[in-house]
Amino acid sequence: MSKRILIISILVASTLIMLPVLADTTTTKNDPERPHTIKTNMGKSQITAAQIVCVGTAVGVRETATAVAHSTYTQAVQSAYAIRAAALQKAYTATNVKDVKTAVNAAWKAFNSTTKTASRTWRTSRDTAWKAFRIAAKACNVPASVTDNGSAASEMPGQ
Repeated sequence: MSKRILIISILVASTLIMLPVLADTTTTKNDPERPHTIKTNMGKSQITAAQIVCVGTAVGVRETATAVAHSTYTQAVQSAYAIRAAALQKAYTATNVKDVKTAVNAAWKAFNSTTKTASRTWRTSRDTAWKAFRIAAKACNVPASVTDNGSAASEMPGQ
């Protein structure tokens, strides 16, 4: 009888010892023994704090690049409006219709050219920043669910 109790006790104890290990493969919380590791998806993928920092750095670089590119874009557009306003004001100081029409057309042509170039530059800079981010995030070796890659479509399109 005491052998049976001993065997049952060993089985229960080993089950209790194994239970946390088995449960750990399905957890999505931080591993208390490894505080810098986050388990996801049934324990298949472990993401370290360094990997998260890596993605954060890549996001920071991307955001800085897009902010600079957008600022450059808005400055170019503001400048185009100011130049167009001055050119139109000057156009209407002419004394004949032919000269007014020529100056007005030139002002609008220059404005359209400048804003198209600004938009093209913005889109190229934005796309370059996102491409660099994707490469940097890939180097961090994290699943796509950790990055905000899916939000790229929410970025300002650039007229």
